[in-house]
Amino acid sequence: MAEGEPSEEEVGFSELVGFLADPKTAVQRLAAEGLLEHTGSLDFIEYCKKKPRAVARALLRLAERAEADLAKADVSEGTRDGESGRKATSSEDKKERMSKLEAMESAAAGSAALKALVNLSAVDTVCAELVDMNAARRCSEALRGGWLEGRSELAHWHAMLLANLSNGEAGQKALIAEESHLRFLFSAYVAKSRPPPRDGFDDPMLCLGKVINNVCALEAGRKIFANVNSVALLAIELGDRPRRPDVLSAFRNLCQDDECHEAVIGTDFLARIARFLYPWETAAPDRRAQLPEELQEVLKKDGAILTKEEPDRYAAAQCILGLCLGKEARRYLRECGGYELCRAWHVEESSSMIRTALESCVPFLKQTEEELEEADRLLAQSDAIEAADAEGPQITEVTDGYVAAEQPPAAPAQVGGEAEK
Repeated sequence: MAEGEPSEEEVGFSELVGFLADPKTAVQRLAAEGLLEHTGSLDFIEYCKKKPRAVARALLRLAERAEADLAKADVSEGTRDGESGRKATSSEDKKERMSKLEAMESAAAGSAALKALVNLSAVDTVCAELVDMNAARRCSEALRGGWLEGRSELAHWHAMLLANLSNGEAGQKALIAEESHLRFLFSAYVAKSRPPPRDGFDDPMLCLGKVINNVCALEAGRKIFANVNSVALLAIELGDRPRRPDVLSAFRNLCQDDECHEAVIGTDFLARIARFLYPWETAAPDRRAQLPEELQEVLKKDGAILTKEEPDRYAAAQCILGLCLGKEARRYLRECGGYELCRAWHVEESSSMIRTALESCVPFLKQTEEELEEADRLLAQSDAIEAADAEGPQITEVTDGYVAAEQPPAAPAQVGGEAEK
């Protein structure tokens, strides 16, 4: 093979990519499934790094065609239902069977293409090309179209791809720029009615939580969701254990931004996390009584217990610590039993890192605002004294613990004195 010429393997990959645009859906499916199998191959990854746009574009277009074919199939199915009163001919039956088969092949091809894109979006160069080709917007539109038409065959793959695309700042900004699509994704995530399980995934919308969390890493993204209604809906998802890690991470981003505190403290966020952080059974009755009565009833009814999931506990501790840095948020924590929650949690916490975070919260929750202001004043005074000392005269020579005495100046030379003999 001459230098610069593609290898046989690269030629084979190029042919497979070309077959994605074949007129026959069966060929498209085989090509997509073949490429999907290769996404675990280092040789194919290297090929994708050389030609990221060609691979990403072909797979993305196939996924879009599959979504369009599924929409057409639903429309034609509805038309046939409307004509059910008329007896179908044999040729119409055959055409219907072929149409269903075509739709099944197209859905399988689109599914394989999306799976391949999910895997390849972990490759930086491919992900960058997908973002550049507005894949975030195109995926959101496909997901929205299917949602409005009652279809969810490919929803979970679209959600996974969006989660990967939003891992980087470029993808986050692309989603934020399409605010209407981002709001739809949020609405789909918090909707009470969820699509049925698909391909072994109980919650097809699960990965949209990662999208929301990733977008909230940017100030512009937090501003979109920093309102009481959105935060209250997001807080409800804390009761869903599989969704909890992503939701807590999103709240951590919100709680560490004082501009978002107003939205958070306007909800029952603390009561929601207390359900899986407060060890109700092991806490002494007199300690429980320090919680608000309404919260006591909730925790007693739900059987609150400290979760064993350390990442969840860590994220929740960071949420509380973030709220401690805002005056109004501190008042919210005190009124809602934040100190007793942290105290009882700290007793049973096994992680030293989380215990340290909880200990950092105590002064903010135990002291009044006046005491905190006085502590700040004393700290500022101490800092000023230290700064003044640092700028004072420096001791350059020390003997036996004392400053060396300065030598007296020499006597001036005598003018007109006795001449030397």
